[in-house]
Amino acid sequence: MRDSVSTHGAGWQTVDEIVVPQHASEPLIPVGMKKNAPAKAVSAWKPVQQVDSAAKARQDSIIRAVNDSLAKEKSGFGIVLQAPYREQLTATANTRNASGDGMSWVFAVMAILFCAVCMKLKNTPRYIRTLVSDIKDVRTRHNMFDNTVKETSFLLILIAGWICCAGILLWKLLLYTVPDIPGASLTIPDKPLAGIGLCCMVAACYVIFSLLAYEVSGNIFTDSKLTRIWVKGATATMGLQVFLFFPLALLALCYTEWSREILISAGIVFIIGKIQFIYKGFRIFFNQISSLLLFLYYLCSLEIVPMVLAYVAALQICVMWL
Repeated sequence: MRDSVSTHGAGWQTVDEIVVPQHASEPLIPVGMKKNAPAKAVSAWKPVQQVDSAAKARQDSIIRAVNDSLAKEKSGFGIVLQAPYREQLTATANTRNASGDGMSWVFAVMAILFCAVCMKLKNTPRYIRTLVSDIKDVRTRHNMFDNTVKETSFLLILIAGWICCAGILLWKLLLYTVPDIPGASLTIPDKPLAGIGLCCMVAACYVIFSLLAYEVSGNIFTDSKLTRIWVKGATATMGLQVFLFFPLALLALCYTEWSREILISAGIVFIIGKIQFIYKGFRIFFNQISSLLLFLYYLCSLEIVPMVLAYVAALQICVMWL
């Protein structure tokens, strides 16, 4: 390659055997022959940030734990870690506070009744044997003052506990059987304290009506002594059912997702008590074949109809008043 510049005609010149116009601002140099521009100087020096090894290791361990947790959650084995999202926890707390407002009063009443029953049973455990005897016994007693004042007060406490437990279970039964459909004619608002109070009122009316009906029917179809034994059997049945209704009512308050199983268990306890009481009434009143018709009349009018009316009344009252 030569360094001389030669002219080829008018207005053209050659540089290293390359023909370029004479009016060009700079000679035409191939790309491969150009020299690279010098690198720009760094204006300022910035130190490299040092990474905390402990924090990096902790972060990596958390990431690995979350990945392992997700893998175990898909496979169904192992301990699953869940991130405590603040929004979800706040929403859950607000929902729980809105739905459980005032429920502490219900637990307080249940605790008071429980303590009262325990104090009565502390020194005289024979109360339980007396209740069992009142359920099965159909013999007339010669002494009309067999029951003392302590036994009567203990029975009243048990009946009050039965009313409270039955009110709680009746409220749960309404929530379980009535569908929660917005805009429907039968919709029960989520007001547990007021709803349980109304259901307890219905349960109290059911107890008073049943005892009065037993008293009137017994005095009509038999004598006062047998009627007294029959009514005592009804109160003793309620008193013994409290010992099973109490834990079921507490479970119904604390574990809503178990409502179906709890209501089935409570229904079984209630039906067994009713069967025992009906059997006692059968032994008292069934003394001849003509009494069968009266016994069937008793079953329909004093056992089945009051239960249905209590459920319908509780449903209508909760729908209209809540």
